[in-house]
Amino acid sequence: MIRTAHALSRHPIAGIDLNLGCPAPRVYRKNVGGGLLRDLDQVKRILSELRSSITDHLSVKMRLGFDTAEQFDRLLDVINHCEIDLLSLHGRTVKQGYQGTVAYDLIAHAVQRVNCPVLANGNVTSAAAAAAILSQTQAAGVMIGRAAIRNPWIFQQVRQLLSGQPVAIVTLGQVREYIEQLRRVTTALTVPEGARVGYLKGYLNYIAPSADAGGLFCEKCGGRDRKQN
Repeated sequence: MIRTAHALSRHPIAGIDLNLGCPAPRVYRKNVGGGLLRDLDQVKRILSELRSSITDHLSVKMRLGFDTAEQFDRLLDVINHCEIDLLSLHGRTVKQGYQGTVAYDLIAHAVQRVNCPVLANGNVTSAAAAAAILSQTQAAGVMIGRAAIRNPWIFQQVRQLLSGQPVAIVTLGQVREYIEQLRRVTTALTVPEGARVGYLKGYLNYIAPSADAGGLFCEKCGGRDRKQN
């Protein structure tokens, strides 16, 4: 890791981020990603070595723990001990994956306990959700993951809401262009057309409601406003 960090530091990067949050079994079974949270002594050794070896911004993405949050405070103490510059915290354990309730109260606890800014992560699915999570946790910001694929306009919408501006309704034309971009990205001579269509259908089922949780987009697309959008 130190060798990789030094190699990266030769480029104009914003910083080094250690991922302790990946919940994919094929990842954590190799004792990387979220799997490292099973051994906090190892986490402390890794972060200590990285902190003493690089001068770049050092951040951490992590979850509450591996299968429980019993050692959460100890984990936060490691973050403080290693003088981490930024913590992105997903409010679930590794074993929860993306299921179950996000513990925003524990994110709020981390905000009060650690000495660095905290980004709240987990179910940030809309501008309204982002505002509510920031209000509840008092985090410095939110980290948006899966919702950015479902609704790439979410960043603009969050900024609009937080600055008191009207939140833009995504148009049918914008969604159509996004779908076309997805189609082009997945196009390959070795992938049959039918397979590409099937791949995209998984997105089409939820792009529209994700673009506008209030339902106005779907209403306009199905009604008289279709031509205007």
